[in-house]
Amino acid sequence: MKSYIPILIFMMCCIKCVAQTYIEPVFDRSDIPELHINKIEVTKDSTIVHCTLTMVPNSWGTISGETYLYNHETNEKYHLIKCDGLPISPQTRDFPFGGVSQISFSFPPTSNIGILDFIENPDKKSFNIYGIDVTKQSDKLYTIADIEDFNKMASICESDNDTIKALEYKEQEKEATVFIYGEKSEQLLMVTYDLCCLYEKYGFYQNIDVLDDNLEKWQLLSFLSDAFSHNDNHTKALEYGTKSVEIGKKIWGGDHPEYATLLHKLSKTNYSLGNYREAIQLGTKALEIRKRILGAEHPDFATTLSNLALYHSALGNYEEAIQLGTEAVEIRRRCLGTEHPDYATTLGNLSNYYAYNGNYKESIRLNTEVLGIRKRILGMDHPDYAMT
Repeated sequence: MKSYIPILIFMMCCIKCVAQTYIEPVFDRSDIPELHINKIEVTKDSTIVHCTLTMVPNSWGTISGETYLYNHETNEKYHLIKCDGLPISPQTRDFPFGGVSQISFSFPPTSNIGILDFIENPDKKSFNIYGIDVTKQSDKLYTIADIEDFNKMASICESDNDTIKALEYKEQEKEATVFIYGEKSEQLLMVTYDLCCLYEKYGFYQNIDVLDDNLEKWQLLSFLSDAFSHNDNHTKALEYGTKSVEIGKKIWGGDHPEYATLLHKLSKTNYSLGNYREAIQLGTKALEIRKRILGAEHPDFATTLSNLALYHSALGNYEEAIQLGTEAVEIRRRCLGTEHPDYATTLGNLSNYYAYNGNYKESIRLNTEVLGIRKRILGMDHPDYAMT
């Protein structure tokens, strides 16, 4: 028996040295659909992200040397070591004929791998892919062309009054969109909106009220509200969002972060419809819950505070807007620092409130600070800098 022990130990060591490979991992959102992750390979020496890069003719590509992987499990960053197939900036690579290239990004070995972010620049539309879940694998492989084809076929079937086929193609378009752009992408919300309109057009939601008030019904209502809101159909978003809040309170109670999020979203919908007093009422409830449960230094608390300032400003309550906006600025200063886009946005809003209230000198001072921040972190070619 003793003779087997060294062999077992040797085998266990060999197993640990074998690379873990995660094929076609799913993700939440991608800023650049042209870059697709095929697999992630983790060894004792490195973490290698293998990708396919599809470029149009006469384009060029480069990757920032500041690129990193962020591990949600350990809150650690792993910075790019090398890249095969794409130069690290400021060098550039030409793709005179366009087409497909295989790229490999090498990072230090990761531990407790679960959810990762691939980040080139979080403040710009770059090679950023968020919420990469290596524990889940995509069942099917799609291309951007597939999305276009499914959309075209859905339109043809709808013109021919073939409802079932139109819905089938729309569902396939949605599935392909998740694969290319991610589960939390704006593109998915746009496709979902089209799908919701189709379902509603043919009466699929007519009996939603007879369903039991459970988590599944809440998810459906919340999903519908988000989709309609994203596409500026705020009347429909309000209808489904109000029902979602009612069921959410039954599920979680009135003192839960999820319920506060529902109130916060419904307040935004009311604001979009010009229901400013209702927006303030709902936003104030969300603020109170978030302060009790999350604390006054939490980013979600600061977000609700900032939105409340906006609602009061819309009603002409500029003094109240300045007070709330100032508090939001201070929280974000402490939590994010002064070189963060969200801090600059909140400071810019506060500048507007001072201008509306006739204090132009203070408004100019704050806006000048915003301009300096955006110049440093975004650059002079960024639209936010130009708007400032």
